Amino acid sequence: MSPPNDQQQPLRLLPAPRPTTLDMLFRMFGTVLIPLEAVRAELFRNLNIERFRNQVGTAAIPLPVTTLQDSNKAMRYIEIHHLAAHIDQRAGQADDALAKVLGKEQED
Repeated sequence: MSPPNDQQQPLRLLPAPRPTTLDMLFRMFGTVLIPLEAVRAELFRNLNIERFRNQVGTAAIPLPVTTLQDSNKAMRYIEIHHLAAHIDQRAGQADDALAKVLGKEQED
């Protein structure tokens, strides 16, 4: 067995994605590095390619973009763990928002 890679950077995901979300995304895309256009086509259909590319990696769509080469022409990817964490975070925000609405309705 090879020794652990001490130079591997830990993912800065809080909280970690649920295994079911990771499994669903892997079944959907079939790979750990998902091409940027595939993410847009499946999950951000409301945005055109240019707008999506401008918003990804910003506060609007806080997903880091990965490349495998140091080149402007390199393919751009979203790593599956980052996408899963983003989906889980947004689902949690939706749960919180619904709980607030339902709580206000019960108070009235």
